[in-house]
Amino acid sequence: MGAIHFWSVAMLMVIATTATLVVPLFWRAHDAAGISGASGITPARRRWFAFLTAAAVPIVALGFYAWSGRPELAVAPPAPASDIATQHARTAMRGGGETGGDLDAAIEKLRLRLASNPDDTAGWRLLAQSYEFQGRTAEAAEANKHADGDVPTVAVAPTTVPDAVSTRLAQSAEQHRRAREFPQAIAAYAELARHGGMSADQWADYADAMGGARGELDDEAAACIDNALRIDPDHAKALWLRASWQTQREDYAAALVTWQRLVAVLPADSPDTRIIAANIAEARAKLPAGARSSPAPARVVLRGSVRLDPRWKNRVAAGTVLFVFARAADERGPPLAVLRTTAGAWPLEFELDDSNAMMPGRKLSDFTRVILEARLSRSGNALAQPGDLRAVSAVLNPRATQPLLLTIAEEVRAAPTVKGS
Repeated sequence: MGAIHFWSVAMLMVIATTATLVVPLFWRAHDAAGISGASGITPARRRWFAFLTAAAVPIVALGFYAWSGRPELAVAPPAPASDIATQHARTAMRGGGETGGDLDAAIEKLRLRLASNPDDTAGWRLLAQSYEFQGRTAEAAEANKHADGDVPTVAVAPTTVPDAVSTRLAQSAEQHRRAREFPQAIAAYAELARHGGMSADQWADYADAMGGARGELDDEAAACIDNALRIDPDHAKALWLRASWQTQREDYAAALVTWQRLVAVLPADSPDTRIIAANIAEARAKLPAGARSSPAPARVVLRGSVRLDPRWKNRVAAGTVLFVFARAADERGPPLAVLRTTAGAWPLEFELDDSNAMMPGRKLSDFTRVILEARLSRSGNALAQPGDLRAVSAVLNPRATQPLLLTIAEEVRAAPTVKGS
């Protein structure tokens, strides 16, 4: 309570109390005017008594309060800077009547607001003060840098932490979708989207549910697919749905690009690669005649020989399976070209071109940065296994490469993560 407010209330209370005592005395004196009182107290004396009482009551009350009260509390001391920052942080986050919550919640709301409005210098100052109050000096220094313009301002989308409502809606939507109760699934996904809790998986599943309910993927489903790919550009299901939607619209050129991108995302041993290969072949077959009859590019071929390091001579039996393959240097996915043969007299000659492609839509001639590998497989398995022997080239351009010589000298110590080899 401010000093003016306090003293105003105090004065009104004194006046009310004084009036309660004085007014009856004054009117008694007035009524007694012209009447000779037996008591000997004249009306003039009664009026003077009333006036003296009116003056004495506030003087006595204030004197008593000064002696026994604490008048310094009527004026609140200035809050420390840290408390001001705390109060402002809470107030700034209330946004039209909402409760600010505790300081951590207020700071988090302020941080998220600044992520979408990074030019708010006053906001960064407030965030720095709030961090200082909590003893988070490193974060405070960073916030002050933003306020001073020393840090490039880049809007960063806040990480969404699923709350109880989002979790319940996501579970409900998934259960309905799996049960092929598509209208209920669509309603749950729509509510989850309004709640702001959608992931790339859920956007893709939302589009999937729309396609199941309507018998095809429409523009609304395509918007959901776009949302999924904005979150995760390599989301396999979203890419599959986009290629399907493009095929449905008879945009075979775009579908071909999307199918090829999907191949690069999937593991080399994915069971879906054969299906995608058939879809790629279909897209190519349905391209306009002019596109299909365009002049074929010059043949791209990798030639060379493979020899065995002499120290492994006694460890490699004749007939051991030898794989020679080229893979994309910058993408995941199955090899671009593969040759399978058996070890015999060294060196072994090899030649790789598009005829050795594993998939029709993923060819050696489509890439300019490849890696060549030769591997002796003791098990005959195309995937590398501990104990296999191999040679790996540097990154090369298959269009501008002279005949190569690969020397098998390295032993595979552990099975690597599959990325296309």
